[in-house]
Amino acid sequence: MPYTFLQQPAVKTSAVFFSNFLQSYIVISGLFYFIISWFWLKKSKQNAFSPLPYKKIAIILPAHDEENVIGPAIESLQKLDYPKDKFSIFIGADHCSDKTVSIAREHNVEVFEYSDPSLPRGKGYVIDRITRNLLARGAFDVFCYFDADSLAHPDFLNAVSWQFNTGAQAMQGIEVAKNPNDNWITRILSVGQTLQNTYYQIAKHNLGMSATLHGKGMCFSGETMARFRWNGECLTEDIDMQAQLVAAGVRIRYAQEAIVYDEEPSKMMQLVYRNIRWTKGGLDVARRYLWKFLVRSVKTGDKSAIENFFRFSGSFRMIFVTVIIALMYFYWDSFNLLYWIFDHPQGARFSRKFLNWVPLWFVPLAALWKDRAAMKDYAAYFLTPYFYFQISAPIFIVSLFGKKRTKNWHRTEHTSALRISDMPAVAAD
Repeated sequence: MPYTFLQQPAVKTSAVFFSNFLQSYIVISGLFYFIISWFWLKKSKQNAFSPLPYKKIAIILPAHDEENVIGPAIESLQKLDYPKDKFSIFIGADHCSDKTVSIAREHNVEVFEYSDPSLPRGKGYVIDRITRNLLARGAFDVFCYFDADSLAHPDFLNAVSWQFNTGAQAMQGIEVAKNPNDNWITRILSVGQTLQNTYYQIAKHNLGMSATLHGKGMCFSGETMARFRWNGECLTEDIDMQAQLVAAGVRIRYAQEAIVYDEEPSKMMQLVYRNIRWTKGGLDVARRYLWKFLVRSVKTGDKSAIENFFRFSGSFRMIFVTVIIALMYFYWDSFNLLYWIFDHPQGARFSRKFLNWVPLWFVPLAALWKDRAAMKDYAAYFLTPYFYFQISAPIFIVSLFGKKRTKNWHRTEHTSALRISDMPAVAAD
């Protein structure tokens, strides 16, 4: 009976049309990012930079039970090659039950300790409280945010000062994995970060689009922070802030000169929990901002709004693909765009059709070659599809149907005690 209903002319026509509409979205979004990716080849007009005049900068670092990594993080910030009277470090200790607060105070930085059980927990709440407090002081031009597991290159603030002296309202520094050699998980994630930096962040920046905020190494002018608030209710407060800025027409620059080192999960469950949080947060932001991006795209032609529309609509890609597969199964004898594309050249064997797409696998290797990657990095690149194939569907399902949030701080366990002096680029200076 259900199959008979699905074959009724009106139902079949509508279903085939909808299936091909979704298939068209998959093709268009894929082509959109494929075309964008080539703009990483565009040469930057400005390589040298001057921080003068020095901006007064507040560095905010939230933490919850981070005694393993808080010390090296603060030390890297204190070693920044920037006038000491022009920046201050503030630690937001959110209901910590370990030695995070005492370690931070041993490093002679100002600590905002939140231990009142009635206060809501979470990174977004913490950085918003501190930001409001510091804005009231009126002493800072720029606000920079880091995570407890991150390290900053000594030149980070010089690059930040230059960005805001040249008109930036918001910026994101370039992220580099600080622990790629821990195991194959961190190596795969490090390679993914390299590819994202090159084909996504740099390419978008060269096109005048907004960068994606990543939680650490992100900086904003005082005027921007006075205008926008951090959303403590969202699991991904950085992506929520990105959506707010793009929807309001504020461009986020990508600062390749501002390097921040980020700890990658070295255990599978760390990665799974982190990606569930990211996926949940992305779905939440997509639900609230997708229509705003579309409206702004149509009204103004804003490139960043168009890109963010494709990015956040991609949060539902797993649903789209599932629906497409189901409809292609029921209507296999009807026109299907994806199959039509794959079926060319017509009459060729499956193996030949498959080989036509193989060159696309090798294009990203240029980014690894540019970064003088080790042979293990090339191997990790080819392992990446299999790696994510194992975890992507379960993560999406849990994210879609799981609870929005719990009362606990949504954090990834951090254990790497590497210091800024251990980073190859810094040690070589």
